[in-house]
Amino acid sequence: MDDDEEVVKYMSVVLEDAGFEVLKAYSGNDGINLALNSNPDLIVLDLMMPDVSGFDVVERLRNHPTAKKIPIIICSAKDITPEDKKVLNGHILTIVQKSSNTKEVLLSTIKKIEQLHVKKADTQ
Repeated sequence: MDDDEEVVKYMSVVLEDAGFEVLKAYSGNDGINLALNSNPDLIVLDLMMPDVSGFDVVERLRNHPTAKKIPIIICSAKDITPEDKKVLNGHILTIVQKSSNTKEVLLSTIKKIEQLHVKKADTQ
């Protein structure tokens, strides 16, 4: 979920090449609707979007009975302040800074999430 089409295209290629199915959203509103209608396994979300920011998306999804369980990874170029972390605390899994190694960090993060999910499913 990002308003920058080039970022969405890049992230889609990275994730699809790693074997993931990708649903694309180019605005906060589109992303919220897509999440509510598709119930994805994971959301990769930019914070800085016009109209409906990533913070708004997190808040809306966390207040929805089923969407609140969807894991969210923030992937943003924004410097995350302590205040931002307080707002996001407990509602996201992690923050990945957009940089030259975004691909590696994002894929590593998703792999860890998958491993935790498998371990959790094995213990239930």
